Amino acid sequence: MEKGNLGIRLGFYGIAAFILAYMGQTTLLFLLAGVVIVAEKNEWATRQVLQAIGLWFARAIIVNFLGLFDIIGRIPILGSIWYTFTDIIEWLLRIAVLVFAIIAIIKNAKGKDAGVPLANKFADWACGIVRPKAVKAVQPQAQAPAQGFCTGCGAPLTGGAFCNNCGKPVAPQQ
Repeated sequence: MEKGNLGIRLGFYGIAAFILAYMGQTTLLFLLAGVVIVAEKNEWATRQVLQAIGLWFARAIIVNFLGLFDIIGRIPILGSIWYTFTDIIEWLLRIAVLVFAIIAIIKNAKGKDAGVPLANKFADWACGIVRPKAVKAVQPQAQAPAQGFCTGCGAPLTGGAFCNNCGKPVAPQQ
């Protein structure tokens, strides 16, 4: 793996960014992003850090959205149910972020793109990268069956076993 302008391997930035994103260290994550964008000026490293920011941002949006409804917790009957529900959602979210972060760290250690779903598209958008969409294969039009001519009268054949004009049997076509 190549080293950047500061003499640090480029994969380190991605690995550090995903660790910081999982731990929720937003200040350090954004400082690291600033160093990579301003000092390193390497598109691959920038994309990795932006994917880590996207992963952190997705988690933050979901947690804050659930926080909007914390007033439900003040209702005596629904309070314990609501907090149990939000705890389960946040627990599952932490596991998902951990899994994506571990996969991204392993890929970054090998020098590959992290490829975090949705965060990958965010990084492409932020870097101004336009990926071509997959073009659907065009199904060829079915060809009309080969039209033969009757050997007896020369009339065009319509696909039956006999000529419609003279009634002569038609030889089977292969």
